[in-house]
Amino acid sequence: MILIPEQVEKIKETIERLEEKIKTYKCYFDERRSFGQDDSKVYVGDIQTENEYNREVKELENYQSILKNSTKTIYIPSDEIGIGTEFILHFSDGEEMKVTFCDNLVGLNHLDGYISKDSPIGKKLFAKKAGDVIKQGDLEIKIKEITTEFQEKPKAENQVEKVQSISEKDINIGKYYSETIRNRCKGTRICKKEAKRRKEILDSKDKTAYEEITALSESQIDVLKQEQNDIVNFLKETSLSGKDRKKLIQRLSYVRKLIASSNIASLPDDNTIGIGSQFSMMIISSNFETKFERRELINSAVSIEKDDMYIERISPLGSKIYGLGESEECIFRIDSNNNHATVIVYDIDNTKDRLVTNDPTDYVLQKAKRR
Repeated sequence: MILIPEQVEKIKETIERLEEKIKTYKCYFDERRSFGQDDSKVYVGDIQTENEYNREVKELENYQSILKNSTKTIYIPSDEIGIGTEFILHFSDGEEMKVTFCDNLVGLNHLDGYISKDSPIGKKLFAKKAGDVIKQGDLEIKIKEITTEFQEKPKAENQVEKVQSISEKDINIGKYYSETIRNRCKGTRICKKEAKRRKEILDSKDKTAYEEITALSESQIDVLKQEQNDIVNFLKETSLSGKDRKKLIQRLSYVRKLIASSNIASLPDDNTIGIGSQFSMMIISSNFETKFERRELINSAVSIEKDDMYIERISPLGSKIYGLGESEECIFRIDSNNNHATVIVYDIDNTKDRLVTNDPTDYVLQKAKRR
């Protein structure tokens, strides 16, 4: 299948729209579980919702497959009608129409002036030149003018390129953000308590309180700088164009603004957990399974922060951990079946010159070496 450039863009826009819709469905399913609904039971409207979700997933997979297995024309004929050629048709009844010739109508609408090669009129128009006349029913149709700008005809093997090479770049960028905290649905990241607290602060227009809930940690600034460098490299090393490039440039501008103007959270001067504090956790589940993790507490993710390094204060666990001292504990619900875990915090580090690791054992060993 051969696609014209604007067709590739329209298919990519459709893929982006479907991905957003699927993400919304997933948020709904997550929120349904978080409210304790039993997945083994059927709820009113859920069958229809899941059917719609499955249809969207199939449609997304279909468009992704088309991009992966198609080629994009990079040479558009201007001496005769071929894939991508723009031209004006004059009908014997006096009507005129500007149209674009394409191999197929995937992602396109014929009402927008696209004619496919396999349509009845398309078969007659293919390879015709300006001034040629065809008949369609009782109408005579003249190719009044080919409006495509002249382009030097390359060798046959250079007239098309694999769309996959373009989509792979998009996939790489998408994957870059996909494993981050920020990529998750906000509704599943923020707990009701924190959502209410933040709304009250915004409504009160208390500048000091607002600066407190938006302050970043020192390591978040480092993460933003890493993202900034990565975006610059993406823009240099890939041939992104159009909407994708514009979005990436806008993101780069926003990242630079955060680096330049964000407030940096002050570390607590006592041995309690605040924004920027790093600490270890012993997590004991209700069946007495135990695991150990080390994290840093932040207000909320703004860049490429990941779950294995950070916990957001806006999250259910983060809101309970904030303010805890050495060896203090909290109870945390870990799933929709109302199972809970006990979380004990220890090795709280609020120093500037600290060891950065997400492994509690490694932290202890490195700390011992420093002595």
